[in-house]
Amino acid sequence: MSNGHNITVRKRQTTVNNKHYKYWLVDCGMVEGKLITKQFRHESDAQTYAVKTRIQKRKLDEMAFSLSSEQRNDTTKAISILKQRAPLEQAAEFYIAHTDLLYNHYRNLVHHQEAEKYWNIKPARKEK
Repeated sequence: MSNGHNITVRKRQTTVNNKHYKYWLVDCGMVEGKLITKQFRHESDAQTYAVKTRIQKRKLDEMAFSLSSEQRNDTTKAISILKQRAPLEQAAEFYIAHTDLLYNHYRNLVHHQEAEKYWNIKPARKEK
């Protein structure tokens, strides 16, 4: 069994309707509380998959640790908020495009006097 850090390949046997079957199981460990495994008929296919998965995991680990703890937490929260609605990158691009659009739209509509009157916003005073 994988300890969550190692990706292992094991030979397995099962019997179905008195027929014996041999297969290779790649154990990728636990992800979000679920055991991730994949079965193969041939050992070479299982080993190839395991190598590719190890490389992918190493790259993801490196990317994750290039972020600060705060950035990792923020990313996790953002993905949780988005759930299955949109990828994080797409949501960020949407946010940038639409906040710029709204900002430019309202900047052209609102004059300084209106901003002061309705939102209690005053321009910065110049120092003498």
